Amino acid sequence: MQKKARPSFRFLDGVDMKPPWIPDSPVAVSLVEETPMQPFSPKSKGGAKSEQPAAAVRPVKEEPSLEEHTESNRLGTSHTSTKPNGYPSKNQIAVVPDVITHQDEYRVLKELETVKGFAPGVKLLPHQNHARQWMAHREAGNRRGGIIADDMGTGKTVQALVRIVDGRATAQDKKDGWSGATLIVCPPGLKDQWIREVAKFAPGLRVLDHHEPKRTSDPKKLMNADIVITTYGVVRSVAESTLFGVRWLRIFLDEAHEIRNRQTQAAKACCKLEGKYRWCMTGTPIQNKVEDLYPLFCFIGARPLNDWDIFKEKVARPVSRGLIGSAMQKLHIYLNGVMIRRRKDTLINGHPIVVLPSRTVQLIVCPFTSSERKFYDVVEAWVVHNVWEMIESGEIQRQYVHVLVWLLRLRQACNHPRLFYGEYVEEDTESRALVEEIDPSSTTATVRQWQRPMMKSSTVKDPKVFVQKVFPSSAKIRAIIRLLGDIRTRSGGTEKTIVYSQWTRMLDLIEKFMDDKGIRHTRYDGLMTLKKRTDAINTFATDAGVSVALVSLKAGGIGLNLTMCNNVILTDPWWNPAAEEQAFDRVHRLGQKRPVHIYTLTTEDTIEGRILELQEKKRALAVAALSGERLKGQKLTLEELLALFGIHAR
Repeated sequence: MQKKARPSFRFLDGVDMKPPWIPDSPVAVSLVEETPMQPFSPKSKGGAKSEQPAAAVRPVKEEPSLEEHTESNRLGTSHTSTKPNGYPSKNQIAVVPDVITHQDEYRVLKELETVKGFAPGVKLLPHQNHARQWMAHREAGNRRGGIIADDMGTGKTVQALVRIVDGRATAQDKKDGWSGATLIVCPPGLKDQWIREVAKFAPGLRVLDHHEPKRTSDPKKLMNADIVITTYGVVRSVAESTLFGVRWLRIFLDEAHEIRNRQTQAAKACCKLEGKYRWCMTGTPIQNKVEDLYPLFCFIGARPLNDWDIFKEKVARPVSRGLIGSAMQKLHIYLNGVMIRRRKDTLINGHPIVVLPSRTVQLIVCPFTSSERKFYDVVEAWVVHNVWEMIESGEIQRQYVHVLVWLLRLRQACNHPRLFYGEYVEEDTESRALVEEIDPSSTTATVRQWQRPMMKSSTVKDPKVFVQKVFPSSAKIRAIIRLLGDIRTRSGGTEKTIVYSQWTRMLDLIEKFMDDKGIRHTRYDGLMTLKKRTDAINTFATDAGVSVALVSLKAGGIGLNLTMCNNVILTDPWWNPAAEEQAFDRVHRLGQKRPVHIYTLTTEDTIEGRILELQEKKRALAVAALSGERLKGQKLTLEELLALFGIHAR
């Protein structure tokens, strides 16, 4: 059969070329790209759609209906999945585990290595060359943006700036009422980094910092800028109205997983912003569960999965019921249309997209002293005793708040006994998120029949009596001090180290020991002002005598560029492996010149070992959702939650 001639396409400042993304099959052209972007329409509890600002999209025909079909996958097995009318069959889609490269659709074009409007001498890497073409395609016709999910540290910021420079407002845009401004929404710690990156790569762009105390109430000032940089906190502020008075040409959500909870004010507010083109940038589009993707679909307006009822029916509910194969296959088809995702080791023309020094991850088991072992065992026995009381009374499902506290306290007991009581008990948002994702179909009917191991009540002691005994150090603090000494010896004092912990109180304890040892360090956590955090990073980068940064995982685990450091110590594991990967990639990214060493600390025979097992489950879920792979049911069951306490059916 004679192949159809590929149509010419005009893009990137009027360059005529045959678009390599258009396949020979006309059927494949309808893959999501022909589905116009629509505004976010969150539904109230009663089901009615809430009012939203008028969206800047053209009137379009109705979205194609969804219909069931059966097809064979590459392994030769058959399965049932759901896809829109006109969507290509699976053999037309490159299903690479955890990767959506679009490599078959693009060539690395020599003429696109340089960018008109960029600083002299800047050349795009091959994967950025690909992204330049793909992003132009995603803003052509009725398409209105997408999701840039490349690995952390591969240059997503540069790709965004290329699109801003290439895709300036046209005369028709201005006639239609769009401003020429692009809005960047990011976490507070990244605001100054964005400003520096613009100055480095595109110094001709006018940048406006829209954050306290520099916020303006004049929309005209925003519209006259090329780029306006603000934070999620400003967008969700009830006092903020200026941003919503501008019809933005383009909006980028940096670290877009910040809106992964669809019920938060940040997610709702971001989706109400009016922009012609809407982009999500995140290296971890799935943090805890597949529902994390839904707000991203809402923001970019990707029909029909921006409708919660449809997303729940076609994706979330099948996953919760263990029908993973068809749901993930269908989800991957949609993602293939609106997302580009490359890993650091993704190959282009036989070469990795970025060439980085090696990264090694070492699990360090920190042995307890006999006193510490006795303390932890007493804590766990006390917690397990209380959980059994709830199981036998049938109150386990209605008392999840207590489960939260006990999970938190067991984790803190692994770090240092002094975290266990009083002022050292901090809110654990990750544990709360874990409990919220428990399968609602789980009931206590089964667990109430479990048999509690024989234990005399007199053997269950209150851990308070042990906290009264001062524990000056802990297994993990000793391990940290020893590792810092080893790093100093190995490098001759030339290497820097980041020490992460979820709890600022743990950082306080570590800090005291570092002071005693004369180890110069700086601090970065969410309790500090933005200026103090910026100063801390600058000191860490420029002062050769400051060898350690104590960093709160939540505040410093995303967005920062910390390539001045090549050693990472993770004091406590999180439920969420994506958060850990984000933290590691602050160091292992473009610009790193040294081999990266990562040390994750854990304690033997404690809840932390069970957390590591849970991490693998979450990691497998993310891979399956982004690659279309088959996977067993991923909803956390009540039995699995209790297993974190070492409680199993008998």
